[in-house]
Amino acid sequence: MGNIEKLLIDGTLDHAINTKINGEVGNYIVFTGTNSDGTAHASTCNDWRTTSGSVYGRSGRTSKTDADWTVLGSNGCNMVVS
Repeated sequence: MGNIEKLLIDGTLDHAINTKINGEVGNYIVFTGTNSDGTAHASTCNDWRTTSGSVYGRSGRTSKTDADWTVLGSNGCNMVVS
């Protein structure tokens, strides 16, 4: 495993991934489809092909620097994230 992979799955981030491309900082829900160790999670909105609210995708929070940045929970795939 390379250094980049180790940095992403060692359990913490040095800084939250919480800034949009336009510079806006916030606490956003993001779909990740991953477990805390970087492996694929089963909840991926049917491989990211559905927007059904009855199907779920693994999600994290951009404000988190622990494992919650990638595995805080699951959300319905109809959720629009801007």
